[in-house]
This record gives sequence, structure tokens and C-alpha cells, in this order.
Amino acid sequence: VPLMEQKLSPREDASDIMSAGKSLPALAASSFGMMISVQNGGPFWRQRMIHIALPPVLAASKSSTTSTISAVAGPPMGSLIAACHIVCCTPVVVIGEKRLQDLINMLACGFVEFANARPIDNGESSSLPKHFEGWNDLMAVLLASMLKLLSSNPDAMLPYIAGLIPNFLVVCSVSSQPDDIPPQLLALQSLMAVTHLPSAQRICKAHKVTVTSGLGDLMDHPSIILRRAAVHTRNVWSMLE
Repeated sequence: VPLMEQKLSPREDASDIMSAGKSLPALAASSFGMMISVQNGGPFWRQRMIHIALPPVLAASKSSTTSTISAVAGPPMGSLIAACHIVCCTPVVVIGEKRLQDLINMLACGFVEFANARPIDNGESSSLPKHFEGWNDLMAVLLASMLKLLSSNPDAMLPYIAGLIPNFLVVCSVSSQPDDIPPQLLALQSLMAVTHLPSAQRICKAHKVTVTSGLGDLMDHPSIILRRAAVHTRNVWSMLE
């Protein structure tokens, strides 16, 4: 767990990010995720692992995030990845209401921070490194964890939805590279999921024009799977009234 707490910002120099030392927190967190995702074991050992890991994971994030989604600095990458694995592999009832809210805040702030760490294909400059390796995997696990929370704890996610929707669009439009398709599909699923929340209808209607126009770029994507998903998502958003 201490290895996960090392701060890693996407605004650091690309050569630093690629170094072994800077990769250690993410590697440790990924190893932790593999441990708690093991099947055919009793529930109590996983519950014990989560009980031990959660306090330092949350403590590492509190020094760099605020109580709002507009936080300037996201949580350490290692702790962020570990939090994603905890959410994906653990029943939310095991986590507890207070810690779950802290996890949601951590994931939302981290997603907003790192969603913009991949430059768009249109040649626009970015203050972030252009060779931020692992962005696809990080976005995939972040979006997977938030998809679970949108389904299991929609009320807890509600305060963050207005800030998440524009960043879901950012992930959808970052690139036409094959490696970016998995997070793009998950971002489209997330956009679909928020429309199914009765308490989020007013928020969705406020973003309707932005989302329907933003998804237009995906209509010409090389992947037929992504094009179909984009068309379906755009149709659902167009029907909001």
C-alpha cells in the first residue's frame, strides 16, 4: 500500500512518467487489483484486504483533492487505481457509506484530472505530456468503477454528474486510435447510464445540445462498433424532453 501513495501528476515531464520509479505506484496498485479480483475464494479474506487498504488509499487522496469535482490536482495515480479496483471488486455494502462517499469524490476528481491528459487528434496543444502511457488503461478502470457506482449508488453520484458529463465527451473525442476504443465505449456507456437516472434528468436536459453535437464527430470513426454505440447514445440523448 505505501507504494500506491506516491504522488504522480500527469503534468510531470514525460520522461519522468516513463521511468521505473514513477511507474511503481501504478504497478503496485495494479498488482493489488489482481489480488482482490481472484475468484473462488471466500468473501472474508477480500473484505479484510479492503479494510486494511482503504484507510491509506483514502488518506493519500485527501491531501490533493477538495470536496468538489473542480479540484485542481487529482489524487495520486497509485491510490486512484487501487480505489478503482476496490470499487469494481467489492460489494459497496462492505465499503461503508462514509468511505464510499470519499471514494466517489476521489474517483470523480481523478477522472476529471486525467481525462484531459490525452491530447486531442486535431493538433491542439496541451499542457500535458503527449506520451502519457497507460492513459487508456487508467480511463478504462476509472470509467468501469463509475459505471458500477452509477448503477448501484446513483444518489451518491448525483452531485458529480454535471461535472462528469463534459469529461465523458472529452474521452469520446480524444483520438481515433484503436487503443482508445475501450475507454471511448465505456464513456458512451456512462453517458447512457446518466440518462436512466430519474434524479439526473434536469442535468441531462441542460447538457443535451452539448452532448448530441459532441457525439457527431464519432459518426465517422473507423470502428463500426464505436459508430453504432455513438449513434445509439446520441439518439437516446436526442429523445430527452
